[in-house]
Parts: sequence; C-alpha cells; structure tokens
Amino acid sequence: MSRFRQPNPDGVTPRTRHTDAWSSLMIVLALLVIGLVLIAVYAFATSGTHLSYASVGMLVAAAALAAGALIGFVLGVPKAVSSGETRLRASDRGAGDAAAVQAADGGAGLFPAGM
Repeated sequence: MSRFRQPNPDGVTPRTRHTDAWSSLMIVLALLVIGLVLIAVYAFATSGTHLSYASVGMLVAAAALAAGALIGFVLGVPKAVSSGETRLRASDRGAGDAAAVQAADGGAGLFPAGM
C-alpha cells in the first residue's frame, strides 16, 4: 500500500479532512494579515497620532474576532451530528420497535378493518 493518496479513476485526487483544515487555516491567516495591513495603512494615512488609531483598530478587530469565536462556539454543529452518528444511532434503536410504531400509527393490525 502506498503512503501517498492515489487518484480516483477519473484522475482527481480526493481531498481529505487534513487538506480542508489546512486550507481553512491558510484562509483565516490571510484574512488576519490583510486586516492588520489595512488597519496600519489607515492609521498612518490619517493625521494625528498614528499609534492611537492603530491601537483602536486592533482593539476593534480583537473584539470582532472574540465575538465571532464565541458565536461559532455556541452555535457550532457538534461532530456527532455533522458526521451522522446521531442519525445512525436513532435508526438502530428504532429497528426493534416495529410493533410499537404500527400501534402508534393508528393501530394497524390491532382491529379488523371496518370496525
């Protein structure tokens, strides 16, 4: 077995969770650097004390980052739900309850038709 990923028959190499995480990290870091550069350009382009403009810009950026991280943590999708583990457990649990499901659906089979 090769330690490198083999391409699919159509010639496309499948993406893995590792490469997706790495790509996401690179995008986040690029956005952070772009934001810091824009704050520095604004701070030095305005008249007045450049350090005060830069520090206020950094504080606002840090507050926005903290708020986004908190919202993402609170509203994030749990790994068990996103992987389908919860759905699989629910279908396994309900497999033996066919008679209970029929009874709850209107008593199919409990009474003769027309009664």
